[in-house]
Amino acid sequence: MCDSNKQLFVNPEAITLEWTNLITDELEMVAEGIPEALVDQWLDDGTLIPFAKKDGLRHFYTKDVWRATIGQVLGQDTKAIDHDPDEEVMD
Repeated sequence: MCDSNKQLFVNPEAITLEWTNLITDELEMVAEGIPEALVDQWLDDGTLIPFAKKDGLRHFYTKDVWRATIGQVLGQDTKAIDHDPDEEVMD
């Protein structure tokens, strides 16, 4: 797996974010298992938009983080991520 794919890969089983909370912030998201590079990508491409900024942290509705996470997981090409290009493929 190339480094950029590793930075954006989400293992939903590893995310421990408390989905029943109304809001979260970017530090909590990273601490609970969402890669920082992925949070940055979501912010850059408009997938995730903060509703407030307080004390230097961007705050998000947890439901929006949930939607972004589900979209990322469903869009991941697991074959491309798991495939070792040096591995011989048997037909």
